[in-house]
Amino acid sequence: MGGGLRAGHVIPQVSALTKARSNRDLQRPWVWSRHTLQCGARRHGRQRRVSTHRLEDRAAITDQMFRYARATDWLETENHRHVFVADCVFATPHSGDLLGADAVVEYMNRVLPQFEATQHLIGNIWIEFTGPDTATAVSYVRAWHRWPEPEHKPDMILWGEYHDAWVLVDGTWRIRERRVLEAGIEPRRDGGVPNRRRLKA
Repeated sequence: MGGGLRAGHVIPQVSALTKARSNRDLQRPWVWSRHTLQCGARRHGRQRRVSTHRLEDRAAITDQMFRYARATDWLETENHRHVFVADCVFATPHSGDLLGADAVVEYMNRVLPQFEATQHLIGNIWIEFTGPDTATAVSYVRAWHRWPEPEHKPDMILWGEYHDAWVLVDGTWRIRERRVLEAGIEPRRDGGVPNRRRLKA
């Protein structure tokens, strides 16, 4: 146990107040028993295992988010099949609902080649576990797109959010549903999905 505590070890009992009322308060001993130490170790051990397990899940989901971005930007569209479940739902403000991983790959193959390059930066990742094998997530995205002739058509940059539902399948976290919400875009245009600040206005 941290700090080198052992059965029979005597430590000062510290008042709940920031400062002890008197030096006498610091002299009253609190004796740790072997039973106290063992129970505490077992309790914290269980908490540590649960916490570590969820940290690993969070890392795995985050890695899959990055894998999606790489598959998109490197035009390795078949790798999207490793990120989505076979019967997934994928939607952008312009695509409508695409049903199934085959539809996602077909959409990527149709849309992405029109750009000379793209880069998707993902951040502000928030994950909530809704069950042992399910989770929801919201992440921010900055998606930069360069047209083949930028002197005639300026770069397009989208700021938005990915709203995801995740499921654990055969030991791998995959996207069951992803909806892309547009907060803003350059060159600026009307339309898109308003962000929450606009909704509250």
